[in-house]
Amino acid sequence: MDYDGSSFKCVWKDGLLRIKAFQIEENTLSLLDIILDAAVKQGGFNLAWDLRQMAAPSLYQLFKLTNFCQTWKQRLDTHVHRVSILTAPKKEYVFSYLFKVLPPSCPYYLGSNVLDAKRFVV
Repeated sequence: MDYDGSSFKCVWKDGLLRIKAFQIEENTLSLLDIILDAAVKQGGFNLAWDLRQMAAPSLYQLFKLTNFCQTWKQRLDTHVHRVSILTAPKKEYVFSYLFKVLPPSCPYYLGSNVLDAKRFVV
């Protein structure tokens, strides 16, 4: 389930899926689909996103990302215990918007404090 590419890096360890995103490329969401499917098959888990270095998505990419989140929402709601999203302060509004449209049913942290994000999911 580990992956290291130009769009994101992913590590699975002890029921925690860590994803560090860099940019959205043509195959990014397809790869995430495969990784999340494998994680769901493992059972319940925590999910940590590090989006601090992610390039700002275009409007089209934001639309594709919203559709991807909507597609995965129900499955993740039943399998994810906690979600932590670490983002740069100036990009926090994008993810706040996504969470207003598609809020997770599990507890979540959205912010820029690394220690708070880590403590929340570990």
